[in-house]
Amino acid sequence: MNADNARKACVLLCTLAFGLTSLTASQPALAGSLDVWAITGARIVPVSGPPIEKGTVVVRNGLIESVGAAVAAPADARIVDGTGLTVYPGLVDTFAIVEPDAKAEGPPQQQGPPRGPDRENPPGVTPQRDALDIVKNDSRMEGLRAAGFTTMLAVPKGGVFRGRSVLVNTSGSDASAMAIKSPAALPVAFETQGGFVQYPGSLMGVFSVIRQKLLDAMQYRQLRGQYAASPRGIPRPTYSREYEALIPVLDKSLPVAIEANRDREVLRALELMDEFALSGMVAGGRESWKVATDLKARNVPVLLSVNFPEAPADLDPETREELKTVRDRLDAPGCAAKLNAAGVRFAFQSGGIRSPKQVITNTAKAIKAGLSKDVALRALTLSPAEILGVADQVGSIEVGKIANLVVTNGDLFEEKTKVRYTFVDGERFEYKEEAPAAKPGDASSAAVDVTGTWDLEVNTPEGTQKASLELTQTGAELKGTFRTEMFGSSDVKSGSVAGKKVTVNVGLNVGGNSLDITFTGDVDGDAMKGTANVAGQGTVDFSGTRKPKGGAIQ
Repeated sequence: MNADNARKACVLLCTLAFGLTSLTASQPALAGSLDVWAITGARIVPVSGPPIEKGTVVVRNGLIESVGAAVAAPADARIVDGTGLTVYPGLVDTFAIVEPDAKAEGPPQQQGPPRGPDRENPPGVTPQRDALDIVKNDSRMEGLRAAGFTTMLAVPKGGVFRGRSVLVNTSGSDASAMAIKSPAALPVAFETQGGFVQYPGSLMGVFSVIRQKLLDAMQYRQLRGQYAASPRGIPRPTYSREYEALIPVLDKSLPVAIEANRDREVLRALELMDEFALSGMVAGGRESWKVATDLKARNVPVLLSVNFPEAPADLDPETREELKTVRDRLDAPGCAAKLNAAGVRFAFQSGGIRSPKQVITNTAKAIKAGLSKDVALRALTLSPAEILGVADQVGSIEVGKIANLVVTNGDLFEEKTKVRYTFVDGERFEYKEEAPAAKPGDASSAAVDVTGTWDLEVNTPEGTQKASLELTQTGAELKGTFRTEMFGSSDVKSGSVAGKKVTVNVGLNVGGNSLDITFTGDVDGDAMKGTANVAGQGTVDFSGTRKPKGGAIQ
């Protein structure tokens, strides 16, 4: 890319996305954005203090600049009218399993006869894995943001020592830009590896593996220290990524998060922490209320799953379930209230629930089972931030903290409440009332026909930028071409019409870099108005006018 094109590229990103991202590989992306937002006239629930019945939150460069009843919107701020809306801190999922793409896992393992037990190198011991290598801003993150989740603890899937977890925001240009704390904890699971021929194939075997690996890491640390102090005359210890990853755990600089649900598993986790003097927490904790006294005595917090057990949908009404199964189902929603009454610190986690919105629904069940709304909200915001050591960055609406916010049209835990906006690192995402979903080719759901050429004007602090969309519509499905004067044309990647709402996703190839832009707008005759979101960068307003005949930018 020559100097002139590079300059134009930077201008395009700055104007379309308020971006601070360089288009050259040699210049790294800068954190934050130049967006300035003011949410005015809203009810604000800081969590760290009493609610503000009518106030303003100002966001600048990805941080909370000011908040209060007497705060005025700055002259350079873009206004979000918060009348009738409530602003909460962004929600946090404290234990979200992530896994790499199948193609990234490499070729399948060679088939052959079952291997015998390998006690020196048992499977599932991968503390050196790093969730930061797996996390990406994908459709899962979109679903989390839409439900109000702005932060999650990403945990590698599978194994006994799963690997290092990372606390990330749910938006960003890449994993590094999303990371808040890495590593944040080392997850450990009492997970057997299957079959008696493969060690560890039993829970006793798993406990043995965990203890032995920690003992081996202690010996490795000792030998490494001796060699560092006086290397002459001492054989150099063989470097081990596995043991190097365990040393911060032994040094208490990295907590363990031990997955345990049954009360006896929780006690086993506490015994392990005691034996090796580990700093840690329990993840899951379905029956943790039964051993709340032990948890309180050790000041061990619980990352409590809200993936409550449910009766099978196809359960025969004549089937008699075991009493314990029924009791587990009835007891689960009340665990949080019992932990709170016992003074045990806890934060909520999704526990593998596929729909992020179900986390809110199940938290409401915990409220019905005796937990106060204030404590429930805290368990989704400030409590996880405190437990994970990032309360100075996220978890409440306070000046100087990361601008992670969720704006709803009512009480967060009411069934009919909808998320209207989510802010992640100061980047705004808007959610409007959705028309019924339509299948491609189903014309009944499309109240408008947007076929034609639309001249677009994108409003930015740098001035109005022009582009065009040539669209063809089949039922509710859109295809077409996106054009800019600077970078030519590219095909519409996806597009749909629901009622009078249009969503179009396009991609620009700018100097070999892919830039995804999603236009979401409402159509009124030959006029269109809405927002354009540039993935990982920001959101701007745009308007469009349909020409009587096709045409591109002049």
